[in-house]
Amino acid sequence: MLYLGKNKFKAFINLTGNAWSDAHEIDPSFPLTAALQLSVIDLLGTGTAFIVWSSDLPAFPMRPCDTST
Repeated sequence: MLYLGKNKFKAFINLTGNAWSDAHEIDPSFPLTAALQLSVIDLLGTGTAFIVWSSDLPAFPMRPCDTST
């Protein structure tokens, strides 16, 4: 589960359906603006989720954020 807060993300990992992990903070390496769009997808087809952000602004193309690190 992802919580998208002001200037930070928190990820909570599902622990085999029995509980949620403590929060893992993810520091976004991109500006958070109203033009931002976020998706969580298996970008490489490996079963690992990536946070993929994109923007209509030409200076900020689509960029992935690996959630496994």
